[in-house]
Amino acid sequence: MLNPFGEQSMFRKTSPQLSLFDIDNMFPNILPPKDWCRIYRKEIYPLIDEDKFRDLYNEEKDKVGRPNKSVKTTISILIL
Repeated sequence: MLNPFGEQSMFRKTSPQLSLFDIDNMFPNILPPKDWCRIYRKEIYPLIDEDKFRDLYNEEKDKVGRPNKSVKTTISILIL
């Protein structure tokens, strides 16, 4: 993926687009509205600032590797 300067970058922000296989798309009424996972997804997940972790990824042109996993997902796993 290219960064704003048109260069390859190892850091990549999480896409805001929901997956086709998201629980709300597959089974819209399976979880109650007050379920903890819905509350987490709507209230806590957006508060995780991925830009604070940008410095942890190498940005040198000659040392580019595989892009990161979603920082939001990784932090969520650590929280849970």
